[in-house]
Amino acid sequence: MSKASKTYIFCYDDHRSFSDEIRKRFSDAAQYAVFTFHNTDDFMNQLIAEKGHGLCKVAIIGVHESAEDILSANRLMEEILKVDNSAGLILLCSPDKLEQVRKGVSLNEDSVIPLNSNMTLRTHNIVKKLISEHNLSIYRRRRNLSLYVIIAFVIIACLIAVFSYFHFPEYF
Repeated sequence: MSKASKTYIFCYDDHRSFSDEIRKRFSDAAQYAVFTFHNTDDFMNQLIAEKGHGLCKVAIIGVHESAEDILSANRLMEEILKVDNSAGLILLCSPDKLEQVRKGVSLNEDSVIPLNSNMTLRTHNIVKKLISEHNLSIYRRRRNLSLYVIIAFVIIACLIAVFSYFHFPEYF
């Protein structure tokens, strides 16, 4: 089994309401790299700087009370998906605005979680799910490559056997 890859978690928390709880929950530095930002420019610059293939990235975005925040979160999600299409998106919002956020977001986020006492546990479970999906896609690509190599070997072996049968019939 290969070594465990590091998961990069990017938190955009402009009101500084949940970033400390997320940082405490993902405190293992060997498995997670947690980056917390309070403005979008730093958030996007760090996301672009960590652009690399094979990295599991999760963006956690805090959406607050107003409808303008929903529109800005939607634009931010579009920019994130332009930078890295495989990044996971988690939205955190107040419980009373949950349906409004789900309807207001036009992109396919991975989860919308209400800000309550079990928010960190639900966020942790969603991140674990995204890590599993990322690892499954890596193993799927490896399996397909191995399958193609085996099929190519069998075809080449059959061609050599047919060639040998016609050019050296005394050995068969």
